[in-house]
Amino acid sequence: MMGVMRMACLALLLFVFCIPASVYAQDNTEATGSLRPANNRIMNVQSTVAVRREEIQARREEIKANVQAKLEEYKMRVVERIQTHLTNRNSRWVSHFDRVLERLGNILARITTRKDKFKAGGVDTASVDAAIQKASDAIQLAQDAVASQEAKTYQITITDASTARQDASEQVTQLRNDVESVRLLVQSARESVHSALMALSTLRISVTPSGMQTQ
Repeated sequence: MMGVMRMACLALLLFVFCIPASVYAQDNTEATGSLRPANNRIMNVQSTVAVRREEIQARREEIKANVQAKLEEYKMRVVERIQTHLTNRNSRWVSHFDRVLERLGNILARITTRKDKFKAGGVDTASVDAAIQKASDAIQLAQDAVASQEAKTYQITITDASTARQDASEQVTQLRNDVESVRLLVQSARESVHSALMALSTLRISVTPSGMQTQ
């Protein structure tokens, strides 16, 4: 009887200790199995975030490139407008100088014609001849300067957006200086023609109505 009871107690003890172990093993297996889908979801989210970041970065680079291209296009339009303005302005000055010199040439031609009449009448026209020659030389010098100015171009080269205004300003200043140099030569020609006209007037005053020089 005692032997049977001992066997029963042993069996009970084995049952008590084995059940928690099997339950723990089952719970552990279930927990591990439940963690795998969660880990997979986390990895999928991380992968999606990484892809999204790459897409955003690529989009940023594309926008940056588009902005840069538009900036370059805008700078080119600005440069073209300024260069067109400089070209037109130079052309207007050249046309103005040409008209002035043409008018001065016509005046000098009339002075020469009147001087020749006095010379044909035996009047000494040496002073007028000298003034006419000086005026003719001044007109020729101015005409050469105008022709040279007409051939000039004012090229704006922009290497940096921050220096674009300075580059354009330098070309505007250069045009202004060049035009001023020509203007001074045209002014000198005008003064020389005026001197020739005054010399002719002096000669005319010194001559009597009969064509004889006053004593």
